[in-house]
Parts: sequence; structure tokens; C-alpha cells
Amino acid sequence: MNKNLNTANKNLRVAFRNEPGTKAAELEALKEDLKTKVQDLGTANNTALGLRSELASLSKKKEEELTQANDKITSMEKQFQEDLRTKDRQLEAARSTITNLKQELLKISSSKSEEAWQADYTI
Repeated sequence: MNKNLNTANKNLRVAFRNEPGTKAAELEALKEDLKTKVQDLGTANNTALGLRSELASLSKKKEEELTQANDKITSMEKQFQEDLRTKDRQLEAARSTITNLKQELLKISSSKSEEAWQADYTI
């Protein structure tokens, strides 16, 4: 776009330098061409500004979405860790109960064996 403006500008200078006062219609056409190119440049610039603004908005929105997703993952991870600790405590309590029951079973078994042994010798 800038190259076209430079070319049109050169053409205007050449027209003034080489043939002053002649070919007014050609000069007018070059002038109109330059005006059109300047307008095109302004339109392109406005479009670029609009696209930059839209990109910034989308970028900010995506950043917010990523932050929310990260926060959710962190929350889920904390909940998972808490659930894991709870399950570990429950497992340890179950192991302790099993150990206590085994000890009780051994006591009962020993007591029954002793009773049986005494019964054998008391007859």
C-alpha cells in the first residue's frame, strides 16, 4: 500500500517537472489515484486497529478462561488430596480393627485350647 502511494507521488512530481502546464487531465487522474490510495490506506489502518482490538479482547477472554480452568484444576486437585487423606485414615482404621479382631480371635482360640486341654486332663 505504501509502495503504491510512493509511486503515485513520484508520478505527480515527474508530471510537474517534465511537462508543467500540460496534460492536466493526466495530472488530475494521478491526483485522484493518490486520493483513493490514501483513503484505502485509512480504511486498512482502521481495519487493522479494529482487528487488534478484537484480538486483544479475545486474548483477554482466553486468558480468563485459562485462569478459570487452572483454578478449577487446582480445586479438584485439593479435593482429590483431601479425599485421599480421608481414605488413608479409613484404611488405617480398618487395619487397626482387623488387628484388634485377630488379637481377640487368638485370645479366644487360646482360651478354648486351654479349656480343651484342661478338660482332657480333668477327666
